[in-house]
Amino acid sequence: MEMSVPLTDSYTNGTVLSAGSKNVIGWLIPCIFFHLISTGANLSLVIAVCADRTCKPGAKLLIGHMAIIAFIFTAVFQPLHTYRTITGYDHFRNSTIRESSYRCDWTYKMHLGVLTAVGWSEVSLAINRAVAIGLPHLYPKFRDTRVSLTFMLATWSIAGVLVALSAAGVKVMFLPTAHGTCILSPASSQPLPFGTLPIFAMHTVPYLVSVVITLMVFLTAYLKIRTNRSSTQPSASLDRLLQKRLVIARAIFVSALWCFVCLLPKSIILARLSMSTPPSLLFDWLRALTVFQYAVNPLIFFAICKAYRRALRRSLGYSVMLCCFLCRARINQIIPFQANEKEVKITSSEMLPRMTKHPRQREPTTPAVILTTPVIRRPFGHSRQTYVLPSIAEYL
Repeated sequence: MEMSVPLTDSYTNGTVLSAGSKNVIGWLIPCIFFHLISTGANLSLVIAVCADRTCKPGAKLLIGHMAIIAFIFTAVFQPLHTYRTITGYDHFRNSTIRESSYRCDWTYKMHLGVLTAVGWSEVSLAINRAVAIGLPHLYPKFRDTRVSLTFMLATWSIAGVLVALSAAGVKVMFLPTAHGTCILSPASSQPLPFGTLPIFAMHTVPYLVSVVITLMVFLTAYLKIRTNRSSTQPSASLDRLLQKRLVIARAIFVSALWCFVCLLPKSIILARLSMSTPPSLLFDWLRALTVFQYAVNPLIFFAICKAYRRALRRSLGYSVMLCCFLCRARINQIIPFQANEKEVKITSSEMLPRMTKHPRQREPTTPAVILTTPVIRRPFGHSRQTYVLPSIAEYL
């Protein structure tokens, strides 16, 4: 069963916005461009974290967890959401949408769950840095793999609970749009402050918490460094340790602040949304801003963490060497060896070992023996010629 739906956005003040083809193309081109950048950048961050040899196992596991779910979000869920958005416009669907497209299916719920997990994974990483700098005597136990796995489980538990409450219609609800997509909206029966809490908890609250925690980490590290340098016997190793642990904290602070700024406009608009106010093309540009957010976020870690840049270069170097080796092996399989007959003049004295080290007691030089031997020429990658010579005993 199909029904014709005018793909325009009407507002309570009478304003009508049409989703024309020019607006769709103007939004789609930068969105696809940032999709490619975000997928490649997050994959590079995953490779760099796995190849890094300087990070401790606990923090490395948390950073790797954050990078992997960000890569899954940018490689799977964001392109799927963009595809469902563009197929809803009249330029792509000839002004008709199926009734089933109005339903918010499980794909959007998973989309929102992974988005929430990415934000709360940064909170767990910020807590790890806070313990490493503020409570260093507890950090050897805190960086254990089991503690990191507990934080990862807590991250997904928070995301699952928030999505389940939203799906059940507690304070918020999933609102289908005329473009065939789905958004999160406060329930009409909830007052404004209470209905917006789950929306902010999924989008901006985790990044705000990460910013606050990292600011406390910076203050604690500054006081410790100042106290150490003003003491009678300053410890250079303590300064180096604090500076090393502050690198990831700086990356978390800049990353969380960037994500908070990008998600705040979308959260405010969703919080003010009601059932009588359908979304417009503005929401599609806000989604493009989210794609741009995830394209820049891994670049922040590469810009601040020198170890990740070095690990990525090393991994790319190994990949290039492996590709060259495989290509050379393939060429050697395709092009067989060629053997040519060539005369080589070699004296027997050059092939015999020296009887004594004294230069005056050498063996007399015998006449040159002309040997006809095959010269094996290898195709690619071998500049030397290999000579197979018979035994010298045949000519003595």
